[in-house]
Amino acid sequence: MADTVIIGKYRKLIESLYKKTDSGNLTWEPSVLFGGFETRVGDKLVIFDMVHTGASVPDYEIKIANAELKIVESFRDTDLHDEGASDVLGFPTYFRLMEAMYGSIQRKNSGVEAILDDLIDNLS
Repeated sequence: MADTVIIGKYRKLIESLYKKTDSGNLTWEPSVLFGGFETRVGDKLVIFDMVHTGASVPDYEIKIANAELKIVESFRDTDLHDEGASDVLGFPTYFRLMEAMYGSIQRKNSGVEAILDDLIDNLS
């Protein structure tokens, strides 16, 4: 189990990734090498994936790779311990924040948002 300092850094990283993604300042692409989606931050690679564990809901996992593409750290929403986190950027838990972010990234990469906009425009 990670210590509280590291958990705090994981939380801050997820919150920063969410804000940058939500504002359109961070682009995620499908990750051929690692699965899920990836984005570059400087010379580091951040990989975001949904992991099916056999539970009723998936885990959301962040992996961090160095410049040589070696995974140097990983964590899941379950590692973030939501105790004391009554509001995580408008979400009740880190799981819900990561779930929403993953869904948004997935929709953008599939092109469904543009398709829905086109359909709505054509039906207006």
